Amino acid sequence: NKYLYNIGNVYLNTGDYQKAKENFNESLKINKKENDSLGMFSNLNSIASVYYEQGNYPLSLNYFNQSLYVAQKIKDSIGIFRSYNNIGNVYRLQGLKDKALLYYNKALAIRAASFNVKNITALKNNIAGIFYDKNDFKSAEKYYLESIVLSKEIDDKVNLTTALNGLGFVYLGAKKHDKALKYFEEARLENALDYTSYDLLDSYQGLAETYFDIKKYDLALTNANK
Repeated sequence: NKYLYNIGNVYLNTGDYQKAKENFNESLKINKKENDSLGMFSNLNSIASVYYEQGNYPLSLNYFNQSLYVAQKIKDSIGIFRSYNNIGNVYRLQGLKDKALLYYNKALAIRAASFNVKNITALKNNIAGIFYDKNDFKSAEKYYLESIVLSKEIDDKVNLTTALNGLGFVYLGAKKHDKALKYFEEARLENALDYTSYDLLDSYQGLAETYFDIKKYDLALTNANK
C-alpha cells in the first residue's frame, strides 16, 4: 500500500495527474479496509494536492476538508495544522483573502505545531502575503519580519528568501525605496548561485521595479534583463 502511495507521489511530481489520482485512490481504498487513519489522511491530502495543481479548487477543498476531518478524529495536531494551511492556500488562490486568513490563523493557533519552526515560517509568510494583497503593509511587515527571524534561526533559506522578497515588495508598495532595495538585495545574495530559483527572479523583478519607481532607469533595465 505504501508502494501505491509512493508511486502516486512520483506521478504527482512529474505532472501525470491522472495516474497519480489512480494510485492514491487505490491506496485510499486499502486504508479504508484496514481502518488506517494516518494512511487515509496522507492519501486524501495527496488527492487534494492533485486537484490543487490542476486548478480544480472545489474538489481540492473537498479532499482537504476530508483530510481535516480524519486528522481531527484522531487528534493529530500536525495533520490539523497542515489541513488548515492547505485550505487557506486554496482560498488564497481563489482570491478569498478573509477566508484564507481565517484558516491560516486557525493553523497558527495550534500550539503543538509551533515545535516545527519551518511550518511556522512558511505560515507566517502566507499570512504576510494576504496582508500585502489587502494593502495592509504594516501587518504584512510584522509577519515577514517574524518569519525572517525564525528562518535565520533554523537556516531555512527557502522561507527566508520568500520573506526577504516579500518584505521588499511591502516597502516598495509603501514607497520606502531604500528599505525595499536593501531586502531585495539581501534576498538576491541568498540565491545568487541558484540561477533557476523563482526567488532570485523575484529579487531582480523587485530591484527593477524599485529602481524604475525612483527613476533610475538604467539600473531598472539592468535588473530587468537579468
